[in-house]
Amino acid sequence: MKKIFMMIFMFFVINTCFSQTQEKIPWPSLADSPWPILRGDAQGTGRSEFVGPKTANVIWRKDIPLGVLYGPVIGYNDMLYVGTRAATFDSSNAFYSVTPNGEIYWKYSTGHFGPTNLGPTVGYDSTVYFGSAAGYSLYALRYDGTLKWKKPIISGFQHNISISKSGKIFYAEKDTLHIINSSNGVTISKHYYEGIVDHSISFSPTGDVLYVNTGIINQTDIYNYLNAIDTLGNLIWKNKFNNLPLSMPLVDNGGNIYVFGRDTLNNYALFSFYSDGSHRWSFPVRAHFSFSAPTIDFEGNIIFYSLEYDYDLGKDISVIYSLDYYGNLTWKYVIDPEFSWPETLIDHGFVSDAEGKIYFGSTRGKYFYCLDKNGELLWRFDLEGYEYDSCPAIGSDGTLYIGTHLQSLSANNQKNLIAIKDNPNSIKEDELPSKYKLEQNYPNPFNPSTTIKFSLPVRSEVKLSIYNLLGQEIELLFQGEKEAGSYEYVFENKSLSTGVYIYVLESQQVRLSRKMMLIK
Repeated sequence: MKKIFMMIFMFFVINTCFSQTQEKIPWPSLADSPWPILRGDAQGTGRSEFVGPKTANVIWRKDIPLGVLYGPVIGYNDMLYVGTRAATFDSSNAFYSVTPNGEIYWKYSTGHFGPTNLGPTVGYDSTVYFGSAAGYSLYALRYDGTLKWKKPIISGFQHNISISKSGKIFYAEKDTLHIINSSNGVTISKHYYEGIVDHSISFSPTGDVLYVNTGIINQTDIYNYLNAIDTLGNLIWKNKFNNLPLSMPLVDNGGNIYVFGRDTLNNYALFSFYSDGSHRWSFPVRAHFSFSAPTIDFEGNIIFYSLEYDYDLGKDISVIYSLDYYGNLTWKYVIDPEFSWPETLIDHGFVSDAEGKIYFGSTRGKYFYCLDKNGELLWRFDLEGYEYDSCPAIGSDGTLYIGTHLQSLSANNQKNLIAIKDNPNSIKEDELPSKYKLEQNYPNPFNPSTTIKFSLPVRSEVKLSIYNLLGQEIELLFQGEKEAGSYEYVFENKSLSTGVYIYVLESQQVRLSRKMMLIK
């Protein structure tokens, strides 16, 4: 009986640990590139597998005269693809391919005044898909910028071109979900869903279910729904809300779905649902916005934007929240409280990199920000009045690309496609930490060894040890004095059995602890 209990316990613990770990899901219809689709992947995670910059070192800036609203995305060889924000008066709008060095590779003219601000997405064969909001067309271009096919549409559709694993394109137009063939643009089927227009689509990890919000935003007399739909267009389930935003639902590796919303009791929250639509947890927020979307980092933490009312300041302030995988608050960061909201509005999806750093920008043209995984500000970059409404993309060499814009009729955007990358000579490896830190061990779970990293802001007498779940110290890894700096300890297991353990860093100032999992 005891053995059976231990097996059940270990099964629960192992599944819990692995459910939190988030990795890139292979998607055969998309380019196997750093950022082939808005939000990075078909699950809308906003998570990059590459390490982005920890400094605001600009390596180049490029003029996209009509501005950049959504994008860039990144294809093979780190080629960038961007549409435009503004309309023209001479039918000369265009879509751009840009090299990683900031040079225009090609420019495709649509022959229409409408901005090319819908999509873009890069397919497995380098086909680039995008749409024109006012030109009412969906385009497919080859790698060299020549037209593959063009499909007229009645109205604008969602902000990402969604492609299933089998290569079918899904897009919303008025009250209709369209399914088309990505190779030629021919319609496969149409399905009625009231209020689906403008809402973005994401997929389950297996690719056989798509998730999309429906309903008209900011109209409380018309109900909204989070819908689960199969790849034939049939409704599986739907959850009822008073209000939902236009952004993509986020889907994690375990198939759980995350959406902002106002439920039928008028409670604002970030909601998490299981794949069958049942409620998992919710975290109350003061408000949500049309295009705001959370990110989920590689450890399963969910990071997002909302508001709080500060009674001392007597005003709303912009706040970044980080929740663990189970919806518990881990940290909170207040954005520039000296400014009055909505100057600090963040109305787009966040991006997290392979280290857990968070990137986002101000919708009203203040700053672009980078936080570390613990919610500490690493840098902010002055947007010089340009607005930011997309999410950045991170290239395979760690370059962060952001596209900004002025207003919808401005044809004089300058230096608004920006590349930021660390200068190796500007980052001192011996730069002193600002506080005590104990990092999550890696790999985790592990066998037989794992690396534990910690940082000390001042010379300290420290102790690094391992405890069991009963709180008993079972192994001393290090005890002694160390200078200020960052350290790592490789733990080679020789005696511990399979299980969950706690490693602890202690000094006179702090006691920090984290869990690790050993599997034999």
